[in-house]
Amino acid sequence: MAYYTARDYEAALHTADRSVTQRPDLGTRAVRVAALVRLGRGPEAAVVVAGIPKDAMLRMPYLCPFRNKADWEHWCSALEDAGWERDRTMP
Repeated sequence: MAYYTARDYEAALHTADRSVTQRPDLGTRAVRVAALVRLGRGPEAAVVVAGIPKDAMLRMPYLCPFRNKADWEHWCSALEDAGWERDRTMP
């Protein structure tokens, strides 16, 4: 996540790709999706989002808290570009 918020999307993707084999949790997959989108690989990101259960994606605001609201919005917009439907009633 640190690489993503620093806008180093190549490093974020590389780290997520390494991590997802050891720990394929929602946060790791979401970082991978966001990095793919920012690198112009939207179709690949959409495939990953499609493989994540919708109810898991709805918990995203609670699983991946951000201190900086601008970082949160930057991340959410990438996930939305990949097909995530944000619940606007949540933080």
